[in-house]
Amino acid sequence: MPRYFFHVHDGRDIPDEIGITLSGPGDARAQAIIAVAEALKDLGPMFWQHPDWQMHVIDDEGTTVCDLRLSNRPAPD
Repeated sequence: MPRYFFHVHDGRDIPDEIGITLSGPGDARAQAIIAVAEALKDLGPMFWQHPDWQMHVIDDEGTTVCDLRLSNRPAPD
């Protein structure tokens, strides 16, 4: 089974050096959604300090599986 890597950029690059073995690209895309939700939960209010949060998912051959991008624009107080 192929290995997938979930690289994050939130103002700094956070490469995934370990990855996870999954059955295919569909499972990797599904895992990306779960990983984004968990990351945002962990960030909490700190998310607003990173206006362009990104996750780039690749397989073990370096092929892009998906890119997820979240932009935030808080309303003025």
